[in-house]
Amino acid sequence: MSRLLVTLAFIAGVALSLQGLAAAQQAPPALVVLAANPSTRPVIVLEPGFGLVMVFDAPIDFVALGDDQVVALSVKGEEGIIGVRPLGSGGRTNMHVQAGGVLVVFEVRVSRGPRTADVIRVVTQRVEASAQVVPQQAPGQPPRPAERKEEQREERRKEGGAGRPEQVSVPVGWERLAGPVAFLTEENVARLVELSERGVRAAFQAYRTPVGIEVRYQVTNTSGVPWNVVPYRIIVRADGRIVPARVLRYPASADGRTLPHGGVETGIISVGEGARTLVVTFPLYQDAVHWSLLPIVFTARFESVNALPEVRSR
Repeated sequence: MSRLLVTLAFIAGVALSLQGLAAAQQAPPALVVLAANPSTRPVIVLEPGFGLVMVFDAPIDFVALGDDQVVALSVKGEEGIIGVRPLGSGGRTNMHVQAGGVLVVFEVRVSRGPRTADVIRVVTQRVEASAQVVPQQAPGQPPRPAERKEEQREERRKEGGAGRPEQVSVPVGWERLAGPVAFLTEENVARLVELSERGVRAAFQAYRTPVGIEVRYQVTNTSGVPWNVVPYRIIVRADGRIVPARVLRYPASADGRTLPHGGVETGIISVGEGARTLVVTFPLYQDAVHWSLLPIVFTARFESVNALPEVRSR
């Protein structure tokens, strides 16, 4: 009997160990922090042995740590990326980050407990609601589910009164195109930006339309590993303001997300207003297998877009 009890206890211990190991290996999901005029200080918990990547929607102007013995930072200011690595098994400090004209203060804790996330997306800008792009709908047709949800959120916001903080969002919708998108070939009608990083090439072409601005893009992956395209994390700024955009895509894969090695994605980013300066931030994220890779963030900046001639969308 005693030998049987010992065997059962050993099996139970192995099962619990395997369960704990699986939980420890499972990376927490990415987190979005809405930091425009925050009323509270976001708390970030780091776990020894695990790093954190923070991706801001604007270039980083300034970073300061209260205690540089608690964590180490790696900052790519123009791309809005901060890598954070714990230096010990415990500790606590604060971190000030100036980005997008907003000063955000984080409380950083290092402990053995569960970590907050492996990737934190920080939204510092407010979206101008008046500039939203809404697809046309036939008269008498009932609202689409997504549009109905947006109406319900707006009704709840109004009923909540002015005392509640306003939500910050970056609404970006996307539709699948039937075929690839080619760039315009006419001269002096568009601005072109070509970028390359870590084996991924991206080209963006901006031009004016009768209703706003369109940006055609082509992203080619020759990095040797797959990347993910997340449309709702594409950020468009018109004269410094984040504005809603609509993305028409011809993805490189059937799932609409994966950009495999050798794959090419093309599409059109549509903005329903004009601007002198347009900035498109187009990030690519690692997949579950290559989760340790830092995101690739392409930033295409176009000047004097309002001086271009209008092009009929085709």
